[in-house]
Amino acid sequence: MCALKNSILPPTKISFIIVFFLLSIWLWAEKLTMTINYLGLNVTDVIMEDDGQVLTVTAKSTRLAEIAAVMDNQYISEYTSDYLPVTRYKKILQNKYNEDRIIEYDRKQLMATRTSKLATDPDTTYPIYAESRDFFTALFYIRYHLETPQKLYLDANGLIWSAEYRIVE
Repeated sequence: MCALKNSILPPTKISFIIVFFLLSIWLWAEKLTMTINYLGLNVTDVIMEDDGQVLTVTAKSTRLAEIAAVMDNQYISEYTSDYLPVTRYKKILQNKYNEDRIIEYDRKQLMATRTSKLATDPDTTYPIYAESRDFFTALFYIRYHLETPQKLYLDANGLIWSAEYRIVE
């Protein structure tokens, strides 16, 4: 006997509810995929996913590129409005270079604390601006603020860079 036959809702309503649920999940998160090319060859696959609170970026070398160098990087930024990161996780695995860090942003004290999971990388605290972002949250911020260019502050491994952007075309 079919389970739907004895359900309270008719099968068409159940199908509608399932489709609506799946559609809402699909619309809720944004996923961008791209490749990085070098000398005309795809060398890195990049996936950027944004669910409205967490931005996840993965960058992995393609099989062809692994002949020269292996890359398996992951960046996860938990953010508030306007893509201001609260916590950023950064894990880089590339041939002879590794990072495994968590950066926590204290916007009231205008400080960031970087904690490393690797013994060779010292923990540190450094000053930030109230509007400091990492590179990926800055890219997403720019996407939604093209009409109102402004100066951005980028956290580049504890060094805060200022960058201005404008629309060329």
